[in-house]
Amino acid sequence: MSAAIALRLLTAHADGVPARENADNLNIPRPTANKWLAAGRWQAENLATRLSKMPDYAKFRAQLEPLVARLGLHAGALPEPPERGRAKMDALVLRSALEALVEHRERTGGRGRKLSQPALTEQLRQQGFQVSMWTLADWLTADGRLKTPPSSVANLPGFADEGDAILLALSVLGHDDLAAEVADAVPGELKAVSARDIAAALQALADSPQQGLSKACLDQGLPVSITKYFSTSGRPRAGIETVAAMPDFAEHRDAIVAALARLGHHADAASLPAVAMPLRDAHDQLSRQFDGVMQAFAVMRSQPPLSLLDAAHVAGISAQLLAVLATPDGALQDRAAIDDRITGDHALMRPAMAGMLDRLQTSLAGGPEQPPGAAPLKALRLPGAGRAPDRTLIVLPDSHDPGPGAAGRLRQIFYADPQAVRGPRSYAGERPRQALRWLATVLMQQFPLGVEFQCYFHRGMRQIVVSSNVDGVNNDLRDFLAAGGMESLLAGDGQDAATASTRAERHQARLSHAMGDLGNTSETELEEILAAIAERRFQVPARSYGRAQRTVDLHAERRIKDFVEALDPDFDAQRLAGTRRPCGSCAEVVGLPDEGTRGPFWHSQNAQAGTDTESLIARNVAAGIRTSITETRTGRLSFDTNTDSDSDG
Repeated sequence: MSAAIALRLLTAHADGVPARENADNLNIPRPTANKWLAAGRWQAENLATRLSKMPDYAKFRAQLEPLVARLGLHAGALPEPPERGRAKMDALVLRSALEALVEHRERTGGRGRKLSQPALTEQLRQQGFQVSMWTLADWLTADGRLKTPPSSVANLPGFADEGDAILLALSVLGHDDLAAEVADAVPGELKAVSARDIAAALQALADSPQQGLSKACLDQGLPVSITKYFSTSGRPRAGIETVAAMPDFAEHRDAIVAALARLGHHADAASLPAVAMPLRDAHDQLSRQFDGVMQAFAVMRSQPPLSLLDAAHVAGISAQLLAVLATPDGALQDRAAIDDRITGDHALMRPAMAGMLDRLQTSLAGGPEQPPGAAPLKALRLPGAGRAPDRTLIVLPDSHDPGPGAAGRLRQIFYADPQAVRGPRSYAGERPRQALRWLATVLMQQFPLGVEFQCYFHRGMRQIVVSSNVDGVNNDLRDFLAAGGMESLLAGDGQDAATASTRAERHQARLSHAMGDLGNTSETELEEILAAIAERRFQVPARSYGRAQRTVDLHAERRIKDFVEALDPDFDAQRLAGTRRPCGSCAEVVGLPDEGTRGPFWHSQNAQAGTDTESLIARNVAAGIRTSITETRTGRLSFDTNTDSDSDG
């Protein structure tokens, strides 16, 4: 890469040339092109500084500076070119010398006279380096072999920035042994190398073994310092335990093993350290790959010589997961052995994982997944429309689904089960929960992106715990409540509940009226809830759910349960009140009694996280726990709200 090439790359990008075509036109690796076109990589890898160190940077700086600013890659002036009047060797000089030797070799095809020390010195001086011929002679032979100890190279000033290019140049010149020795001599880590990088590099090498590992790294935009751990042919070097200790090794071990096997290094693949599997990964993979796991066990049993790795490949599942679950002869590991191989603990995950293992054990044994006999109910799965997820209803066996697009579809499904349709009712005897439902509705009206709101009054803490389904909304909600936003909403006479035309208006009016009567009600807990609202005694869970780049909008009931149980293990699901009744998954997780009403099972990550939905559906069917649906005051059936009802007062 040179400043001239960078200028051509960025100019074409500004003219709308696609990155892939741009890279091919300039004959540079696509990952390299992508890196120089990504604003995030400019910041993360300090590309402006790297650009300023290119020998021809001063010549093109005036054209580059406005271009990178227009593309949003770098704000302000580009760095000044570094002074190059140095007589001592540093990493940039060594890199430039080695790359000059590589260029000469490629130009001559490796035939003819080698580049002499005087000629090499002159080339470097033309680039602005004032290094002497004698300094070069102390460091390099004419064919690019090092004359100094590898540790001297690894400790050169600037090696952190230029090290990868030095290792690559040594490898291209045929000195893989020296490149490996320099990489081994690097104090600490040359560049952050991850197991993901290693897997990608070895897979690229397996695609084209003749190129060597260093070239594979360059083409993929990966650190050449991977050669510190693997030879040019991809064989692990001593110290592979360092790779096994990388944070993401568990996630990418299978890919490394598969690449080593493709390269013919079967013994190395077999000796790669095994790792324990995080509980969340084991749960998520088994949930997604259950049928594939069953297939892998079947393959191992029908073909005993087939290895576990090959069986996982045939079934298209994680070999690490299969190694956790299966013995080499295709039997299910005993539960204690599986537990030993799964690390971490989580109140949601452990029971869900145990349920899936029970299901797997029963399925492998050939037994029924549900209790024998006719189920009193059936599961009815309705495909989602647009971006909406599928949902499963637990209904009577003779319930009829007229199909998508049918008029009054939900009405026809629940026609056979009128008891599952929840019409308006009185909340006499449930005044505390009624006030919390009013509060949830008011907040939902204020923050419509929250999807749903749930509230829970903890009498011991004298706090109202309130949550939506969305992290960002919860952050805004916390600020809103702390700043007295509820007082502003409920101030004044407001609308009369009797004349309100919508649920939101009616609930806000009733909550405002109740706050005006604070101190005059006859119910102690209701008084405590209203006082908590007046005194801003709110708690909004701050925990985010998900991992890596994936955020899960976990349902509000489960967020509240996690928050409360961290302070008090005696969480009571029947004290929850909100804009919707719990979905099927949430009802199970928060411990709602079987007689408690619940909505459908939503087949989305936000609803299913940490659960085995199919097992929960099977339990509900077998136990006779059916889905409830709301009939609004206008006669419409809906899952969007809890029972649309209020008694006066």
